[in-house]
Amino acid sequence: MWGYYLLNLIIAVLVIIAVVQLLAALHAARQGDAKWKVFFPGARRGERKGYRRAVPQPPLVVTNVTPTEVTFTIEAVLRNIGRQQGTVMDCFPRAYLPREQYPSLRVDTFLSRADEPRDDGYWEAYLVPRKKEVALNVVVTLRSLDGRIGTTMEDLGEFPIDVVYNVYGRSDARYERTRFVVSGVNLRQSLLQEKGAR
Repeated sequence: MWGYYLLNLIIAVLVIIAVVQLLAALHAARQGDAKWKVFFPGARRGERKGYRRAVPQPPLVVTNVTPTEVTFTIEAVLRNIGRQQGTVMDCFPRAYLPREQYPSLRVDTFLSRADEPRDDGYWEAYLVPRKKEVALNVVVTLRSLDGRIGTTMEDLGEFPIDVVYNVYGRSDARYERTRFVVSGVNLRQSLLQEKGAR
C-alpha cells in the first residue's frame, strides 16, 4: 500500500514541476526579448535585383585620400527594438570584395562605437536598454596595390559589407548580421565632392 502512495507522490511532484516550467516559459514569452536591427541614417534603398531584396546604400563620408588609398566612414545605428535590454558582446564589419574581380584592390574595415572611437578593431561589450540604440562608425579603406587609387577604382561596381553582431538577451547568445552595399558610383561622387571642397 505504501508503494501506491509513494508513486502518487512522485507523480504529483512531477506534475507540479511541469506546471512551474510551463508557467515560467509563458512568463518569459510574455516578457519578450531583445531584438536587434541596424539602421543607416540617410541611406537610400538599393533597387531590387531578381529574387534579392533591396539592400540599403548608406551615404559615404570620405575622411582621407592619398594617391594609393581612400578611407571613408559610414554611420550606422544598432537599435534594440525588443522589450528587454540586451548586450552586444561583439560587433565587426565584413567586406566582400572578390580578389578575382579586383586583383589590384584591397579593402580593410573596422567598426567602433561613435561615442568611444577605437582603431584597434576591439569591441567592448555594451549593454543596450530596450528601445535604445548605439551609434556606430564603420571605417572602410580601399587600397590600390599597383598605381593610383583613382584609376584602380574606375571599374568598381558595388560590393557588400556585413555588420555582424553577437547579441545576448533573455535568449541564448547568437550572431546576427545586416548587409549594406557600397556603390562604386557613390564612392566616386563622394571623392569628387571631397576634391571640390579642398
